[in-house]
Amino acid sequence: MSENIIDARGLSCPEPVFKARQAMLNKTNSQVKILVDSEVAKDNILNQAEIDNFSSSMEKQGEDYLITLQRR
Repeated sequence: MSENIIDARGLSCPEPVFKARQAMLNKTNSQVKILVDSEVAKDNILNQAEIDNFSSSMEKQGEDYLITLQRR
């Protein structure tokens, strides 16, 4: 399993969504983790994951959110 970790803290939407989606659409990645500091970015990434049929999970890390996206 190939894994990427993307630090998208401080980025305004839709940039975190674009970064997460681009990484997931890369055929070599079966799992991507993305760190965001905005509830809006978290919600947008989770919504896009559902649209793209990726499984997703999220955990709160202090003020940040760590989102894991995985191919189904």
